[in-house]
Amino acid sequence: MLLDHVRERFFYHLPISDPLNIEETSPELFFTRTLAHLCAPIFVFLTGLSAWLYANPKEKPSRSPSSFLFKRGVFIILVEVTLINFS
Repeated sequence: MLLDHVRERFFYHLPISDPLNIEETSPELFFTRTLAHLCAPIFVFLTGLSAWLYANPKEKPSRSPSSFLFKRGVFIILVEVTLINFS
């Protein structure tokens, strides 16, 4: 996912309608965008897996993942507002 965000910085000035059309774009942009499309489902899967692992700890009673997901969401928003916007 970091590659996708960095790619936006380097290729933001290029007027390309579809970065997945190999005939309209450079090979670097095409492959970084394709790689980001392949990594996105893995990122979503790992997010769900971490919530499940939190809710079902080994050799301990189950717990609700609601507070974990809420705190995680607030942390991500805080990082977005502070670090990302000021950079």
